[in-house]
Amino acid sequence: RRLWVAGPRLRHARREVEVLRRAHGGRMQSTVDGALRGMGRADVAHVAAHGVRRGELFSYLRLDDGPLYGHDLNALPRVPSVVVLSACESGLARVLLRRGARVVVESVRAVPDDRVVSLMIDLHAHLARPAQALADAQARHGDLGFVCVGAG
Repeated sequence: RRLWVAGPRLRHARREVEVLRRAHGGRMQSTVDGALRGMGRADVAHVAAHGVRRGELFSYLRLDDGPLYGHDLNALPRVPSVVVLSACESGLARVLLRRGARVVVESVRAVPDDRVVSLMIDLHAHLARPAQALADAQARHGDLGFVCVGAG
C-alpha cells in the first residue's frame, strides 16, 4: 500500500509522483487531510513538496491546501513503515520515527527539483533495502543531500 503526495509550485513534483505511482501502484494525494488519511493506511509514503524546517513539531511540507505540520504527523495513530520526503530540509524524520516509521529518507539541504526525479525512481526500484538503494541512486545521479535514517 503506497501513498504518493505532490505539493504545489514545484515544476517536477507531479511528474515525480505520477511516474512512481504508475510503476508501483497506490494512491495520489495533494491535500493535508488526504495525506494524513493516506498515511494512516500506507506502508510506504512518498512526499514531493517544499519543506520548511522550524523545529520538530512546527516544520512542515507545503501541500495544495496549506502546510502539513510535524504536529499533524505526531497526532497520527499510525504512520507508514517507510517514508520518503523528497523535499528540502523538512526536519520531520524524528517525528515520523517516533510515531513508528522504520525508515525515513529526507534531504539535509535544498533539493534540485529538476534532478531528483531520476534519483527517486532508482530509490523506489530497490526500496526493500532503503539505505543501500539511496547510496546507489546518489552514486548514479549525484549526491543530492538525501540521508536514510532509521533501520534501513
